[in-house]
Amino acid sequence: MRMTIAAGFVCSDGILLCADTEHTGWTSKSHHSKVDHFEVPGGKVCFALAGSSALAWSAIQKCKKQLQAEQSDDLASDIEVILDAEYRRNVLTHPNYASLDYSLLVGLWTERGSQLYCTTATALREIKDFECIGIGGELAQFIVRQGLPSLSLREAVALAAYTLAGVKEGITGCGGMSVYLLLRNDGSTGVLTSQHEGATKNLEKNARLFDFTVRRLLVWMADMQAEDIHLEQNVSELVMKPLIEKRNEWRQTYKLKQRQFAELNPHLTPSQVEEMFGDISFGFSPKSS
Repeated sequence: MRMTIAAGFVCSDGILLCADTEHTGWTSKSHHSKVDHFEVPGGKVCFALAGSSALAWSAIQKCKKQLQAEQSDDLASDIEVILDAEYRRNVLTHPNYASLDYSLLVGLWTERGSQLYCTTATALREIKDFECIGIGGELAQFIVRQGLPSLSLREAVALAAYTLAGVKEGITGCGGMSVYLLLRNDGSTGVLTSQHEGATKNLEKNARLFDFTVRRLLVWMADMQAEDIHLEQNVSELVMKPLIEKRNEWRQTYKLKQRQFAELNPHLTPSQVEEMFGDISFGFSPKSS
């Protein structure tokens, strides 16, 4: 059963993979990460999974073992061969194969750049914008599609956090902490969760309030008997003011932590502080100064 939500985004500066952590069985549920990444000769490979997690992890481990053993001239093609064989061996040969189905999002980085792929049974197809898999995939596709311009990783993380919050709120089998894996075009990787202070935690925590505010605004707009001045007052006092206050609260917290980082690293220039703290706040190891 595809009891999960996982999403992948192709960004201007890299690849983003994210997923919830809830695993639902027949009589119980647990929470474990559904994303992983590892290095291979000449590149890096990232995965997010949906469906039968035991078989999906088995396929991922087989990819890791074989790809790390020998240099690949074509990572995507080699991964496709491995995943094809594993899916046929573990799923298609089983009499109740439908219950063992799984899908994977696969992010790749080599010197030629970053790419995103998605599996459907034995097929591997390249993704050019975004893809969502799992039982929450259709709702996630709808939410993402409404506001998907060309995104940077930072913008994609914000959109993904809002999307996962909505899916976990409304879809049975999706829940727990969210995990975000960022793969930059330079090959560096960062990891965030919905428990990290910053954009992911802020957006997941406030997504429901934002939705309520927008719906209330639409109701006010549709009331033709209300005076325009009342609509303007409501928008100003009950929509814009709370949003600005929340934005200022988030920014003050960010700037406070940035100043604390600067105080702990007095040898850094202001520009180095800004760059390094920006990396750290998004789960990346800071570059050497």
